[in-house]
Amino acid sequence: MSLNEDPSTWRLQTDGGIKYKLFEDHPRGSIESEDGRQTEQIIIQSVDWQAFLDESFPRMGTWGTEGGSDAQYEFAKNRQYPGLTSLRTSRVDHEGFPPGLPSDPWQVDTDAPDGTYSEFLLLTIEYMPMPFLQTSAVSGTDLLALPARGTWEDAFGISWDIEDLNIPLTQLVPEIEWTVRWSRVDSTYFPILLSKIRSMIGKSNTLPVATLRDAPAETVLFVGYNFKDIYGWRVEPNGEASDPAVEVEMKFLEKRVVDGNGDTRGHNHIYRPDFGQFQLLLKPDGLPVYESADLNELFTGNAVPADVEEGQ
Repeated sequence: MSLNEDPSTWRLQTDGGIKYKLFEDHPRGSIESEDGRQTEQIIIQSVDWQAFLDESFPRMGTWGTEGGSDAQYEFAKNRQYPGLTSLRTSRVDHEGFPPGLPSDPWQVDTDAPDGTYSEFLLLTIEYMPMPFLQTSAVSGTDLLALPARGTWEDAFGISWDIEDLNIPLTQLVPEIEWTVRWSRVDSTYFPILLSKIRSMIGKSNTLPVATLRDAPAETVLFVGYNFKDIYGWRVEPNGEASDPAVEVEMKFLEKRVVDGNGDTRGHNHIYRPDFGQFQLLLKPDGLPVYESADLNELFTGNAVPADVEEGQ
């Protein structure tokens, strides 16, 4: 290919303003009904390498006072594929260009004479769908043993009271086990998220949970979580390795029973044998079995809400 060595004349640039030139016979890729892969080869100046990495794999953004109650955190997404924004950068390979000289993309050899290293880098960029938040659900049931109370009714509509109290009587209560997975939570936000998790675990939802397909209030119980550290290549401005990012999974249990009046009953509604329906049960202190919280806060970039800070 013909390489114009004056980058100021290159027409293409990234959203961050980095000038680049497409390499011959690229981009390439394949598209399926629900999947897609694209590969791009571009040429950039070596001095733009770190900036290109930062744009391709950005850190989480922060506004306000980091760690303060006014802080806002934005979940970062990898650089988009130009023209098909559903695909994101998954990998970037680099090599010096043109061939024949070593490359110094991190500008380590600051005393090298001019012409020692390649002025340009040839990048091979792979793009694929990369959802930041993944939600899955598995249906199940809870087998509820009921006392044999009620009436029999035959085909003619004649009814009579149940007399044999040993009749095996059960009811299946539908449940949904939800798993929400964050593939990468930045180290700057994970302490905030962990504070929310510790405060809200074991609580039901005061409001519909948008992430769980608008599950109605009082039907979702936050039952657990797990996480693992992800040690990567990022470094802080002082040259020290960054704290690891974190992969997080959260578990929720949805219990949703609709009674004869069409009302939705959830985790704080217990089956009442003498009444034959699920009813709200309050403990001697006047509180329900499960305290409640706005579980939507687990999926926002807000700093810790006041009720979380106070441990309520």
